[in-house]
Amino acid sequence: MRILHVSDCYLPRLGGIELQVHDLAARQRQAGHDVQILTATPPAADPDARVRSVPSLRGLPTPAGLSELADAVAVGDFDVVHGHSSLVSPLAWAAVRAAQRHRVPAVLTMHSMAPTGLLAGPLGRLLQPAADAALPTAVSTAAATALHRALDERPVRVLPNGIDPARWRPRHARLDTPVLTIVSVMRLAARKRPLPLLEMLVRIRQLVPADQPLRAVLVGAGPLQASVRRSIDALGLSGWVTLSGRLTRSEIQHLYEQSDLYLAPARLESFGIAALEARCAGLPVIAMSEGGVGDFIADGTDGFLVDSDDDMARAGAALLRSPARLRQMQRHLLATEPPVTWPAVLEACLEAYDAAAQERRPAPAVRDTHRRLPARR
Repeated sequence: MRILHVSDCYLPRLGGIELQVHDLAARQRQAGHDVQILTATPPAADPDARVRSVPSLRGLPTPAGLSELADAVAVGDFDVVHGHSSLVSPLAWAAVRAAQRHRVPAVLTMHSMAPTGLLAGPLGRLLQPAADAALPTAVSTAAATALHRALDERPVRVLPNGIDPARWRPRHARLDTPVLTIVSVMRLAARKRPLPLLEMLVRIRQLVPADQPLRAVLVGAGPLQASVRRSIDALGLSGWVTLSGRLTRSEIQHLYEQSDLYLAPARLESFGIAALEARCAGLPVIAMSEGGVGDFIADGTDGFLVDSDDDMARAGAALLRSPARLRQMQRHLLATEPPVTWPAVLEACLEAYDAAAQERRPAPAVRDTHRRLPARR
C-alpha cells in the first residue's frame, strides 16, 4: 500500500505527534508498505528522502506550501492520505481535502482533546470541512468522544498510538533501595499541569510517614520551566524533588528502571504516551480519569484513575505506604502487555484505511485547477 502521512509538525521537533507519526511510518515500512511523510516543519540537518518539507512560516504552511501539498497528492498515486491533526492543523486539513478532490481515500486522526463548552462550536466549524473529506478518528476513547461532540455527534473511530513494550521493559533488575521514586514526564506547559503536580507532591510527602525516604523527578522543558524551578524552592521541595530538563528516550528508560510510581496530572490528556511508556516499564500509573490514559490503564490493576488532585495525592501516598502492593502491581505490569501494541495498531490503521476507501467522500462542487490522477486499475 502507498501511504502519505501529513502532519503540520514533525521531527526534529519533539512531541507526541512528531514521534508517533515517525514510529507509525517506520512500522508500516517494516510491514512492506511504501510510506512517505509531508510536513510544514523545516527538515533536519540530515534529511530523510522519504520526508518532504513544504514551505512554511513560523510553523504554518505558506500558500506555496499548500500548493505543493496539493500537487503531491494529485500526482503521488497514493492509496490513502492519513492526516494527523491537533486543534489547529492547516496542512493536515488541506491534505485530506486535496485527497477528496482527487478521489483518494483519506483518514484524519485527532491527536488532541477537542474543547467542550463555548469553544466546541467554533472548533467544530473549523474542523468540519476536513472531517467531511475524511474518515474522522482520534487517538483514544476520550479524544474520540470530545471530537464526536464537536462534530455534532458524528461517529469517530478510535485509532490509538502504538508502542513496543519490549523497548521499555527494564534492562536491569530494579534495585531494592529504601528510597521510593515518583516520576512524571511532560512538556512544562499549563495544560500539562506541572505546577499543580508540585502541590500534589507536597500532599504526598505529608501523607507518607516521614521515615520513608522519597524522591521525585519531573522530566521535561517548556514555557513554565522557570516557574517550576521557583515553585520547587518556594514549596520546600528542593531536598527531594528534581527538575531534570528534557531527556532522551534512552535516558527516560534508564530513569524508569530506578523509579516506582508514575503520576500523570493533565486533565486534557488525549492519549498519554509518556504514561504508556512508564506502564510498559512496570510503573503503576495514577492519572486523571477524564483523559485518554484509561484506554491502557485498568483502574486498581495497572494503577489508578482519579477525579481530582487530592485523589491523586491520596492514591499515590496509599501505594507508597504499601510496598507489597506496589511491587505486586509492578510485577503484573511487566507480565502483561497493553492493548495498543504495534501489531494491533497497524491492523487498526488498515481497517480505517479500508473503511475510508469504502466511504470515499464525493468531491466538492468546485473547479479543480490541479492535475487529476489517471483512473485506478
